[in-house]
Amino acid sequence: CVPSDHHSNTKYCMASRLTSLYIVRQRCENRRSCVVPATDSGFGNSCVDVLYKRLLVTYWCGVSSHHDTLPSFADFPMSSASKACEGNSAKLSCPNERYVYVYSASFGRTGYFTCPHPSSYNTSCTSIHSLTEVRLACEGRQTCSIRASIDVFGDPCVKTNKYLLVRYVCVKHPPSVYVRRACQGDNAVLSCPNGRVIKINRANYGRTEMHPCGHLTRPFQRLPDLNCSASTSMGVVQSRCENRISCVVPATNIVFGDPCNGTHKYLIVYYGCNVPSKRDRMLSPSNVSLNLLKTACQGKTRQLRCPNSKHIDVYWASYGRADYDTCPHVDRHNTSCTSIHSLTEVRLACGGRKTCWIKASNDVFGDPCNDTYKYLSVRFRCVRSPPPVYARRACQGNNLVLSCLYGHIMKIKRANYGRTESHPCGHSTSADLNCSALTSMSVVQSLCENRRSCIVPATNMAFYGDPCNGTHKYLMVYYSCDVPSDGTTTTSPVDFPLKLSSTTCQGNIAHLRCPVSSYISISSARYGRTGYDTCPDPEFSYNCISVYSLMEVRLACSGHQSCSIKASNDVFGDPCNKAHKYLSVYFRCVGRPFSLSVRRACEGDTVALSCPHGRVIKVKRANYGRTELHSCSDSRRKHTRSNLNCRASTSISVVQSRCENRTSCVVPATNVVFGGDPCAGTQKYLMVYYSCGVAFDRDTVPSPANVLLNSVSPVCEGKTAYLWCPKGSYIDVHSAHYGRIESSYATCPNPTIPIPNCVSKSSLQTVRLACEGEQTCSIRASNDVFGEPCNGAYKFLALRFLCVRHTYVRWTCEGENLLLSCIYDHVIKVTSATYGRTSPQPCPDPWNIYSSSDLNCRASTSMSLVQSKCDNKTVCLVPATNLVFGNPCVGTHKYLIVYYICKTY
Repeated sequence: CVPSDHHSNTKYCMASRLTSLYIVRQRCENRRSCVVPATDSGFGNSCVDVLYKRLLVTYWCGVSSHHDTLPSFADFPMSSASKACEGNSAKLSCPNERYVYVYSASFGRTGYFTCPHPSSYNTSCTSIHSLTEVRLACEGRQTCSIRASIDVFGDPCVKTNKYLLVRYVCVKHPPSVYVRRACQGDNAVLSCPNGRVIKINRANYGRTEMHPCGHLTRPFQRLPDLNCSASTSMGVVQSRCENRISCVVPATNIVFGDPCNGTHKYLIVYYGCNVPSKRDRMLSPSNVSLNLLKTACQGKTRQLRCPNSKHIDVYWASYGRADYDTCPHVDRHNTSCTSIHSLTEVRLACGGRKTCWIKASNDVFGDPCNDTYKYLSVRFRCVRSPPPVYARRACQGNNLVLSCLYGHIMKIKRANYGRTESHPCGHSTSADLNCSALTSMSVVQSLCENRRSCIVPATNMAFYGDPCNGTHKYLMVYYSCDVPSDGTTTTSPVDFPLKLSSTTCQGNIAHLRCPVSSYISISSARYGRTGYDTCPDPEFSYNCISVYSLMEVRLACSGHQSCSIKASNDVFGDPCNKAHKYLSVYFRCVGRPFSLSVRRACEGDTVALSCPHGRVIKVKRANYGRTELHSCSDSRRKHTRSNLNCRASTSISVVQSRCENRTSCVVPATNVVFGGDPCAGTQKYLMVYYSCGVAFDRDTVPSPANVLLNSVSPVCEGKTAYLWCPKGSYIDVHSAHYGRIESSYATCPNPTIPIPNCVSKSSLQTVRLACEGEQTCSIRASNDVFGEPCNGAYKFLALRFLCVRHTYVRWTCEGENLLLSCIYDHVIKVTSATYGRTSPQPCPDPWNIYSSSDLNCRASTSMSLVQSKCDNKTVCLVPATNLVFGNPCVGTHKYLIVYYICKTY
C-alpha cells in the first residue's frame, strides 16, 4: 500500500497484536461476512509518521455449531446513535440481556449544524483516539456514559468547538474479550454478566502509548517513558480478580510498585468472562456471608474472624479519619485523611485467613494526617473458597510463616527479599528501592514448595548475603494452595522424622549423617556461646552467636547424606573474642532432595557438585568473584577483599560446560579456569546454585559407559606421563601435583633429603592447558614445564583425570596461530575467548624483553572475532596477533585462550 514516491520513507510498524485481533474478532467472528475499515480511528495510530498502512487478516471458514452466533435481526436491531457537545456526556444504553457494541465514534467537528457554535473554524477534524476511547468505556456494558472532552480524546483541532458522535448496536452476546483501563490514582472496575467469572488474559500497569490518561496535562517535568511495564501487573490483577464475578483494582504505585519514576501511568486489563467451575464460584450467595464492618481506634488492636470453613476477603479498608463521631477525641482537626496503604496492609495481614489481628497504628499504615487522632475501619466478607493467590510479608529479622489448609500444598508464585517500596517495614535508612536478592525465589521454594506449612527467616544469612547493604529489607511471598497430584504432601512422617542435633566444641569437627536415601535439612545452627554447661570455659561471653552460623552450615551440609564442618573462627568468624565457643546444629533427615543446592569454594580450592542416581545437574546461577565480605575471608591471605562487585563474565558458561546434564562434576575456583582475574588483589570464591533434574534422552548422563575415572601412576622427575581416553571421550583433568608431599617417601625414592609438602602451584593449570579436551596427550615431569617448587628434592608428577565429553580449551602465545578442530560431523561453538593476559603462567617472557606485565588485559573484540572465524566450522585457524585483535595492553606479552564445544552439525 505504498505509492512509488513514498518508498524512500517506508517504515515498518505494527499495532498491538491483541488490539488488532480483538477488533477484527468483534466484527467478524462466527459470521458469514463482515466489513472492517482499515483506519486509524479503528485501530489507533501505531506509527504517527507513516502515512500508508495496511490491514492483514488471516481467517478460516468452519462449520457453525450451536454455540456460534450468526447475524440475524434478533441479534442486530436497528443501530442507535448518541451525541454530546463538548463538555457534556454521551449516554449509551441497551435493554436487558443485550450489550453495547460500538462500530463508529468521532470526536471533533465535521459540520456546522451539529452543536452550532461561533468557534466552528475547522469542519474536517476528528480525534484518532475516538473509537478506541469509546470502546474502552462502553464495549460489553449495558449502559455507560463518556464525556466529550479533550481530556479524554485529545484536541484534534485547537480553538474549534467539538462534539462527540457515537453509533452503536445492542447485541445479544457479550464480547469474548473485555478491555478496561484506569489512569494512575483511579480504580479499574472489572465485572462479568450472568454469573460468569473473570479470566485475566493480559494486564499492564505503566505506559506504552503517549495518548491515554493525557501525560502532557499532568504536572511532570519530563517526557514519558513509553516502554514502562510493572513486572507485577499480571500477578497482582490475577490475585485480585481471577475467578471472581467482579473486582476493583487500584491503579497506584502502592499496589504495583513504581516501574518508571516521573511518568504518569495507567492500568490496562484484557479479560474474558467464562462459565465458572465448582472451585471458581467464590462470591455466590451460597458461600459469601453478609458484609462485615470492624473499627479500631488508634493504638488499639482489632480481631477479624470468620466461622469454620470460611475465609476473610477484605474489599475495603481505611486508616485515618472521615468524621467526628467515630473514636471521638480532642485532636480531630482533619476529617478527610486516609492512608494509601490501608487496604494493602489489611489484606497482607488477614486475606485468606480464618482469623487475624491487626493494630491501628502509624507503625503499620504510616501517618496520613499529623496531629490528628485516627481510626481503622475494615469491611470484609467471609467466603467459602480461599483466594487463588496468598500474599505474606515479614520484615527483616522476623520469620515468615506460610500455610495451607489440610490436604493442600504450597506452590510459590513469586518471592523477593529486599526492598521495592518505601512504606513497608519503615526504616530511616531505606534508600535503595531497587533491592532484590537473586536467591529469593530459590530459597523460598526449597523451604516451602509442595509443603503444607513452612517457616522462612527474613535474614541475610537465609538468603546467602545482603542484596543492598545499609537498607532495611523485607521478605514478600506470593503463593497458592493446590491439591497435590499424587494425593500426598511432603510434610509426612516419612519426610520429617524427629529433629536431630549435634554439638561440637571449638577446634573440633562436627559430623552430620542421615540414613540411605535421605538428605540433611538444617533447621538451625549457632556458633558461639549461649550457656555455662556446654564446652565449659572460665572465660566466656554470654549470649554470643555468629550471624553467619546458619548460612555456613547450610552451604556445607544441606542436601548431603553426610557432611563435616569445623567449629572454628576461620569458618564462622569470631563473634566473641577470647571466649571458648561451640557449634550447635539442629537438622532433619528428609526423604527428598532439595529443589536447589548451593555450593561454594574459596579461590584455589575445588567445588564438587553431585546429584543422586538417575538425576542430572541443572546449573541455575554461578559466580566466580566476590559479592559479600564474610565468605572466604581468611586473614592469613594477603588480599584487600575490597571489591564487593566482582563477577567473572565467564562464570555461568564455564560451570555449565563442566557440569550441565552430568550426575557429578568438579570445578576448580581458579583464575585460569574462568579466563582471568575479574578483580586483581581481591580474594575470590566460586558460588554455584544448581538443581537435580530428570535426565532427558538428549542429556548426557555420566555412567561407566561415558565417564571413566582414570589415574596415572606417579611419574618420576625427568620422565613423561601419558594420558589416554577411549574414542569419543576426552580428557578432563581432575587433579595434578608436581613435587613431593609429606607421606610420599616410597614414591620415586632418592638419596636426597625429601622436603615435605612441596608442590608446584601451577601443576593443575599446566596439565589442563596441555591435555584438557584431548583424546591423548603426554606431558614431561620436569622443572622446565612446572617450575622448581623445592630446590634439591627429587620430585614426581601424580595426576587423576576423567574421560568425558565437554568443553575444549586451546591456547597459544602471541605471534603464533591457534588451531581449533572437531571430529567428523561436528562443528565448533565458541563459548569464551580472551586475547591478552590475565595470569602470569601461560606464555612467560623468558628473556624479559617486555617492559610490563598487565594481568587485567583483555581485547574487547576477542569473543566476536573468534566466533566469526570459527563458529559452525569443523576446523579453523586464528592468528594470535595485534593485527587481528588490536593491542589491548602495550608492552605486555599476550596469549590467546579459547573455550569451545563440538556440537552435532
